Amino acid sequence: MENADKKTLFKCIYCNSCFLLDFEPPEKWMVRRYAIKSRFKFVCEKCGAFIYPEELCEDRAPDEDIFYMFSKCINAFRCSLHDQYDPSCEAGLLMPKCFY
Repeated sequence: MENADKKTLFKCIYCNSCFLLDFEPPEKWMVRRYAIKSRFKFVCEKCGAFIYPEELCEDRAPDEDIFYMFSKCINAFRCSLHDQYDPSCEAGLLMPKCFY
């Protein structure tokens, strides 16, 4: 029952809000394994963008692997490079901005 009380700090990619979730991270994060299973697709309660475990980035900006593992959209990182990413990207809909 010790593991039931495990909390992990998640941070929103868009509004930078932080949340403590009942979540025990794996011993080692593996990009492809978890992205394919969609196991870690959580969204921010405030704005709807994806959230990620803060421990994975520490003081660095989230990289492509973070977007790949935690966003529902496979193009989220590419859109973020062009300031096109926003919470609507997590809806899983194809939008006009997706073509730019």
